[in-house]
Amino acid sequence: MKRMIILTVGIIVSMVVNAQPARPGRPEMKGQPGVGVQRLEAMHVAYLTRELALSPEEAQQFWPVYNKYRNELKSSFDNTASNQDPLERQQKMLDIRKKYREEFSKSLGRDRANKVFNSTDRFRGMVKRAAENRKKSGNHQRPPQRMHQKRNWVPQDQPPF
Repeated sequence: MKRMIILTVGIIVSMVVNAQPARPGRPEMKGQPGVGVQRLEAMHVAYLTRELALSPEEAQQFWPVYNKYRNELKSSFDNTASNQDPLERQQKMLDIRKKYREEFSKSLGRDRANKVFNSTDRFRGMVKRAAENRKKSGNHQRPPQRMHQKRNWVPQDQPPF
């Protein structure tokens, strides 16, 4: 009788464990960004749109160029991450930024083209600080979505999430 109970409990537990959905980033989800990555990218788009005060026409011209910029930067970093001098890697990144500053200037103007890089760096810093704060506080859960609660959110010293 005791063996039957243990066997039944074991079967039920294994069924419950196998019924759980796969988490983002696991091998079952190859090639697909996780929900957190998608959410972070959406926040980045919203942040840049707000910081640059993009009109719909400007956004149509800006986002394809920005996506090309991000892809080129990513591929450059992936290709040179392990086998290149850090100064050479930074120089290559600077060359890419200079190239795309000219592209951004065509649709945004020179001042706002420079602001693209500053805003991207600021957003990256906010995300990094938020991750460090969560790590320090031991809170590894998803942060609340405060950014969507406030309409006229203005970036401050602390990140919105």
